[in-house]
Amino acid sequence: MIGLAKQLVRLFHSHWPFFCGGPRTRLFVSIERGCSFRYRRRITVGRGVRFLRGAVLLADPNGTVTLHDGAVVCRYAVVQSAGGTIDIGERSSIGDFCSLYGQGGLRIGRDVMLASGVRVIPAGHTFDDPTLAVVLQPTTARGVTIHDGAWLGANVVVLDGVSIGRNAVVGAGSVVTRPVPEGAVAIGAPARIVRER
Repeated sequence: MIGLAKQLVRLFHSHWPFFCGGPRTRLFVSIERGCSFRYRRRITVGRGVRFLRGAVLLADPNGTVTLHDGAVVCRYAVVQSAGGTIDIGERSSIGDFCSLYGQGGLRIGRDVMLASGVRVIPAGHTFDDPTLAVVLQPTTARGVTIHDGAWLGANVVVLDGVSIGRNAVVGAGSVVTRPVPEGAVAIGAPARIVRER
């Protein structure tokens, strides 16, 4: 454990306080092997945040990433500010292999569960002019909000401008292009409301 503590201090240049010890010690921040962090001074973490093996956090000079107390970023998930802001609430879990982007702003509330493979993309491309390549046309960046207690099943895709209501459930493999109200269950591509909880 002493070697791990030295690695953490070297990794963050004492920017965050880390308390490491035996199994009975409550860790301030837990970082497993293979995790990567870019622009660490633009990343803010709360008490008890955990980064599981291979998690990647990519902030940048114009973007920030904030994880509140008890949040978990699971194995090989990528959280990338991409010039925007990402705010992940208390006790929320970002599942294995998720990809979260922050271009238009991404806010994830408390106690949210994102199952493995979820993609949240708060930006998009316009393609109105058929004479121009899509890459040359304007982009949108309205942002995404996922409210407290929501659950997104495996491989859900959430696109720009969407709000997912409190305690809503989105079924595995769905593509969310429109808002999902509080307490609703949505499935499909595009996702549609099938019932209330």
